[in-house]
Amino acid sequence: MRKLNLENYSIPKRNERGEVDGAVPYQVKPSVIELLFSRQQGLNAVQLLERDELATKIHGYSGDTILLEDAEFVIIEKALDAVTGLGKEDVEFVKRIKQAEKIDGRNLKAVPKES
Repeated sequence: MRKLNLENYSIPKRNERGEVDGAVPYQVKPSVIELLFSRQQGLNAVQLLERDELATKIHGYSGDTILLEDAEFVIIEKALDAVTGLGKEDVEFVKRIKQAEKIDGRNLKAVPKES
């Protein structure tokens, strides 16, 4: 299993001159969901439905950190690897996926399901 941090973080807000003018939240959960459906992956119908199931699970989760099965996490990693055009604001997002903590699922106690 993998532990994915879905908590938002701050990125610089830039004005029309490109100068930093405060901060705005980087929306992590919606970004993971959008990542799953990136057109750069060239998804077929089966892959699309598989990702929709995972996106629904992530969307419905209310906590800051979600535990995902290895097979689910591989889908997210492959989606990330297919995306191009990432920028400086995406570094933390990429780190959260690429460096997500591995959890030994055999030692977990029953965790209540989120709806």
